[in-house]
Amino acid sequence: SSSASTSVSSSSDGGDNNGGGGDDTSPVCQALDKSAVESAFGSSVSFGRSSSSGCQIEAEDGRSMIVAVFDYLKLSDYKKPDTTELTVAGHPAVKTPTTIIYVARGTDPDAAGIVAAYFAGLRDGGDAVATKILEQVVPKFPK
Repeated sequence: SSSASTSVSSSSDGGDNNGGGGDDTSPVCQALDKSAVESAFGSSVSFGRSSSSGCQIEAEDGRSMIVAVFDYLKLSDYKKPDTTELTVAGHPAVKTPTTIIYVARGTDPDAAGIVAAYFAGLRDGGDAVATKILEQVVPKFPK
């Protein structure tokens, strides 16, 4: 019964998954509730790592966005004359004209730590979807 040895173990290949699931996703991906994300997108989605601090979300219809968590950036650095101030999950936030929303991880816009959503790939109405995703991520990465 040596045929059992032909099964390939997936746990040995995989990069730096720290004892987590076999899929190589970031902590940001792991913080997302996939069914809630699919509800926000209105279609099925898949997650992928985007650099070390981010999660790329791709819908099956081709829309995509990235959400990333940063420790050292400050929300106040992104407040410009052309940005719109928002509140996301009770935290101060700004939306840029280039389809990015930055949210403070705390309540002080001058403190280090932000969550960013890059949603140029969402097409029209993307800020509503991006905001729903941020509302999931921001409370899980307090600073």
